[in-house]
Amino acid sequence: MNRLSPHSESALNTNDGLRSTMTRDDPSKTQVRLVSMNSMSHIGLSSTSLPLKKRSLPFESLKELARTKQTSISTNSNNDRTLRAASVFGAPSEAFMKILQKEGMEPVTKKAKETTENEKDISLPALDALHHACRKSPTISELEEILRKDPQAASRPIRLTTTKRVYNIQKGCLEDRTVPEPYQYPLNIAISYQASAEVIERLATAAPAVLTSFDGLAFGKQEHSNLTSLHILLRHQPNDTASVDMMLLKRPSVATLVDRHGNTPLHTAVMHSAALKTIHHLNLFNPDHIKRRNGNGCTPLQLAQSLSFCSQKVVSYLWKELDSRF
Repeated sequence: MNRLSPHSESALNTNDGLRSTMTRDDPSKTQVRLVSMNSMSHIGLSSTSLPLKKRSLPFESLKELARTKQTSISTNSNNDRTLRAASVFGAPSEAFMKILQKEGMEPVTKKAKETTENEKDISLPALDALHHACRKSPTISELEEILRKDPQAASRPIRLTTTKRVYNIQKGCLEDRTVPEPYQYPLNIAISYQASAEVIERLATAAPAVLTSFDGLAFGKQEHSNLTSLHILLRHQPNDTASVDMMLLKRPSVATLVDRHGNTPLHTAVMHSAALKTIHHLNLFNPDHIKRRNGNGCTPLQLAQSLSFCSQKVVSYLWKELDSRF
């Protein structure tokens, strides 16, 4: 049987003495006895001299809790709401809440993040975004996206500029020159750039007041001044009967408006060789214009007879309609 060395027996006796001493002591006391394994001597230490684990201060703990746990409670009869941190230290004081407000501690929740993304999504486009889009044959989805973010864009007049190649008489050559667009409203710009009937109807629905508003340059080429959307449509797309009918149904009064030279929509339709169906519909909405004279003293029939490109069917129709008025 192995025997322990004297030093090992002394160490075991010392440990047994420590166990009996710690058992007899009151556990509620804070006095703790530690043993140095090197010297095997007893060292008495108070609780204040123990090496403590580094912990965050109560103020830092409250700030951390305020970031993650906040409850909203009523503070007065006016139902004002204020945020108070829910912590193990109890309800914080008003002074502490002011510190939190200065620190700008607002919890970054999932809902707040979604709101930020939505706000970014509904950021307004440029004021002339719709005007530029109407010069590039936009689709309905592109129009809807712009109008969803800026519903007033269709009724906003903005004068754009464009680059055209013109002949310089003094230099005797062609050169690029920046000139203003003749029209200001998106609807009229889209018509001049040969937009589809669906795009024209969508823009007219978004801003029906534009149909009875005058547009065009007030200087330079006089034929582009004091025009309605119907005049512009009959100039650039005289055979788009569906769009003509749409405008007449949305704003019947548009058939009574005249341009700078006293031309009614019926005059304009005849001058630009519109289809017989279009002329018939214009006459139905305003029969009195069949005998109205423009600034040059011409009726629609006289214009049709003087223009070689006007079809014989149109001339015969206008003659019969005019003859039936007398």
